[in-house]
Amino acid sequence: MRRPIAFVITMVTTFLACDTFAGEPGPPECSTSAARAFRAAVKRLQSRSQKTGKDLYGVVSADATFRKWVNNSKATVVDVEQYLHCGAAASAFEAQIAVLPLQCLDLEAYLDFLKRIAEAPKNQTIEWALFYAISPGDSWSSRLALSYTDPKVKSTLGAVANSPNATPGLQRIVMEILDGRTAKALEKKNTKLALSCPASK
Repeated sequence: MRRPIAFVITMVTTFLACDTFAGEPGPPECSTSAARAFRAAVKRLQSRSQKTGKDLYGVVSADATFRKWVNNSKATVVDVEQYLHCGAAASAFEAQIAVLPLQCLDLEAYLDFLKRIAEAPKNQTIEWALFYAISPGDSWSSRLALSYTDPKVKSTLGAVANSPNATPGLQRIVMEILDGRTAKALEKKNTKLALSCPASK
């Protein structure tokens, strides 16, 4: 009789654990109103893009919440890191939406963010976020590529390349940034930036 009871307890515990991951994450900080609001806003932007068929820029450029994140990137980085660590099980597109406003952080703060998520344990959401944080697309930001000779950038990109969340594709992108190939390719382009950051105070 003990074995069937133990089996049932194990199954119920496993089910609850999976349900917690799929729904509201377990840690208290993941269930705050701010954390829920951030997750809901990311989901809303993804849904709007899918329904309208517009590209990401067309969706977020006029979105008041996204502009608020951009204009307050120092505060937004806290929400983003919480989102990434709370088991949100985000899609690649959601992870991209979450990290894009951080392109308006100053370079040093952005490098600190990259180091922190590079040190995180293997996680699919963080894997996507790390990819888009390094390679957001030329129209969103090219500052890492253009700052490849900066010792702090080099050091941070080295940490990213060794992260458990660095895919082979991301490692190749990092290599091309570090050896200057990406910067040289950008010199031949005249890419208009999609993201307008507020002036530094």
